[in-house]
Amino acid sequence: MATAPVDVAVPTQDQLADFARDGFLVVRDAIPSEVVDRLLDASDRLMSSPADPAREDHPEFGIRGYREPLLRADELLDVLAPPTIVPLVVGVLGPNICLTGSELIYTDSPLPIRTPESNLWHRDRKVLEPDLAAAIPRMSLKSAYYLTDVSSPDAGMTLFAPGSHRLAEPLHIEPDAIDPRDVVRPDVRPGDAVLFEHRTWHCQGFNGSGRVRKALFVEYGYRWLRRRFRDSSIPERLMAGRGPVERQLLGDLGPDPSYAQATGRGSNAIEEWCEEHGVPRGPLRDG
Repeated sequence: MATAPVDVAVPTQDQLADFARDGFLVVRDAIPSEVVDRLLDASDRLMSSPADPAREDHPEFGIRGYREPLLRADELLDVLAPPTIVPLVVGVLGPNICLTGSELIYTDSPLPIRTPESNLWHRDRKVLEPDLAAAIPRMSLKSAYYLTDVSSPDAGMTLFAPGSHRLAEPLHIEPDAIDPRDVVRPDVRPGDAVLFEHRTWHCQGFNGSGRVRKALFVEYGYRWLRRRFRDSSIPERLMAGRGPVERQLLGDLGPDPSYAQATGRGSNAIEEWCEEHGVPRGPLRDG
């Protein structure tokens, strides 16, 4: 069973500055090729069960989705706490975090077809906008792992609008266009990851490659975003044998869960881990 990471990739000031400026960051060689292979095998098994209640398909966009895959396939927990990713997450958000969600998304070819009327650009956690409007803070971020090759322009790679996490108004797209002028399609390959926050505008690119685009998204956020129902669904077997960092990410609150639930805090495993390994702690200011 996995344990807390030892060889920690302490984030550089340049990485944190790039994330603060752009709202996303490409992390090269985030996971080794053998992990990619295990993730792909486990993901294919999950997607082979169309009657599973965790499935959330959108055929109009060519999307087959699976909610909370990390809690349903033990092999996917390889990306719960990669030593290349968790230090960056802590550098952006701080140590009071947990796993707030995960999603597996397969995109068929040749979809989605985007139009000016339906360009698919969006922010995550849109439920915040009606109440918080322009005052939305950074609350969570995702690490996206592309399990198939998305290096060609037509392979369905996610598109990003750099700096859009700072926008107080909707993303501007010219009439009759489907993308903003400064759209970025990151150059990534299996094993790389893209870290992006929920306020960063993004959309799924066109997949005309003839292959299914397969991607796994792992979301981290503050522990006060925890959902009790979701936490109760985490089997104890997932906790067994795991180190303190992974246990915190899976929702372990320590010896006083009632108090921790009320304050949105719990054990200080990740904070102590940061002290031990010299990992800088957020929250990161917008660039």
